Amino acid sequence: MLLYGFTVYKPAEVQNIPNQDTATVITGAALFQKNCAVCHGVDLSGHPPAFPSLKEVKTRMTRTQIADLLKTGRNNMPSFSYLSDAERQALTGFLYGEKTESRVQTQLTPEEQGRNLFVANCARCHKAKPGDPQPSGQSRMGMRPPVLAGVTRYLDIPRFEAVLNMGPCYMPSFAFLSHREKSNIYFWLKTLVKDAPRYNGMMRRRGNMGCGGFR
Repeated sequence: MLLYGFTVYKPAEVQNIPNQDTATVITGAALFQKNCAVCHGVDLSGHPPAFPSLKEVKTRMTRTQIADLLKTGRNNMPSFSYLSDAERQALTGFLYGEKTESRVQTQLTPEEQGRNLFVANCARCHKAKPGDPQPSGQSRMGMRPPVLAGVTRYLDIPRFEAVLNMGPCYMPSFAFLSHREKSNIYFWLKTLVKDAPRYNGMMRRRGNMGCGGFR
């Protein structure tokens, strides 16, 4: 959330259809940990420059601006429109230093969570499918990372997680993601196997894709 300077990857075929549990109370702090901490840190300190600190966000943005941004997304920040108004208000209050809670809690499937994590962490450099627009990170850095649809055909979860942890070549390490978060990205990518490019893992291992990380 609250990111600047990159182009958003927005796969048209992915639809978040969350379940909303009106019997479960969730705090604004817990909402932040579930939805924002992966990019902005558990302590709101961020991972600059890509992921800014949110510790003093109330000095830069009004409550309305934060709530609207959570709903619409911007640049590399995905939309959190699947959250209820009550959840976005609780999250905004938390960022203002308040103890808040929502009596509505939106539940996402692992695949939906994986899609959001992909947008936040991978889409600056990697296409999910061959026909997707070229990510801004590729043209700016002269890279050609592999398209990730079909990666689950030749990498199981342990090997996929090892690559994310290691960050080979120019790929940064994503060791800060939890095992569950890495698995959710893997499960979402698995839904894209039908859109895999014509080349396969063996071709990548022969070097056709250069130093793309998943080899």
